[in-house]
Amino acid sequence: MIKGLCKLEAEIINMMFDINDFLGVDMLMNSVQSFETFLRSQNKMFVRGLSIEYRTFVTTLLTLIDERYRGIATAKILMN
Repeated sequence: MIKGLCKLEAEIINMMFDINDFLGVDMLMNSVQSFETFLRSQNKMFVRGLSIEYRTFVTTLLTLIDERYRGIATAKILMN
């Protein structure tokens, strides 16, 4: 389920990056935040760094983002 979701999210994020870097970063952060909110709704004791689902989502999403945008996407994820 997570990999399928990441594939769809990455396609949209890549399209937004093609338009503008700001839109791509904004879409990336919205995707990550939405998934985090979903996980929090499932588990009230959610801890971002300890959740295997969260880490899988983020790493899979970053690997599916076009290489030319991956650096900025990775930096933004790490800054949050």
